[in-house]
Amino acid sequence: MRTILRGTNVDELLSVDREVEHLVTFNRGKRIAANLSSLWEEHGQYLGARRALDAALAEDQILSGGEDLTGTHVMTIHKSKGKQFDAVIIFGCRHSSPLVWPNDPLPYPRSRKILRVAITRARVHTLVLREAYPACPILSQYKL
Repeated sequence: MRTILRGTNVDELLSVDREVEHLVTFNRGKRIAANLSSLWEEHGQYLGARRALDAALAEDQILSGGEDLTGTHVMTIHKSKGKQFDAVIIFGCRHSSPLVWPNDPLPYPRSRKILRVAITRARVHTLVLREAYPACPILSQYKL
């Protein structure tokens, strides 16, 4: 399907292909595939692919958390609320996903609550990956 989208050289379809590539990574591929398959079965073409993609995204937002979570999932801490995993890897990078939120005053209450949500998603193991420098003001007092 994605090969066909790329082969069209139509800007909108190329844009859909790029978005699908990212969404599949975030486990939304099942809903997208189901919607696109339905279009193909009904029309013999992907007429309304943009609407099918938007519907899959909307459905994912509504049903988030209701599906069986197996395998590897990449998500924000906010999206992980209410879910549990055998192991969790928390990635902290000052440029893209800082563990201390901007403008969170000492002793960083908002950042601590969000980090607590991430840590408590794990049933067995939690791994925190972060830059060594500068030191994280929340974690620097602990030997991890």
